Amino acid sequence: MLAQRAHHGLIRAVYPANTSYDGDIIFTVSSNEVETEFETLAVKSADTVQKSIINGVKTAKSLGGFPCWHDLEPE
Repeated sequence: MLAQRAHHGLIRAVYPANTSYDGDIIFTVSSNEVETEFETLAVKSADTVQKSIINGVKTAKSLGGFPCWHDLEPE
């Protein structure tokens, strides 16, 4: 259930998401060290996935002739 809610972060950050060809999957793990309500955890997990994707795109470097975000001209 938590992984499904975390997946919403992917939907916010990637367009189009959930195609037949993208192969996206999210796993969640809990340490059970902090007590919180499920809804709070679900919202934070989606936020974390979204921010992680954006951070990954912004810090990536070009590879194999494929340009990265920094190589693209501003619109």
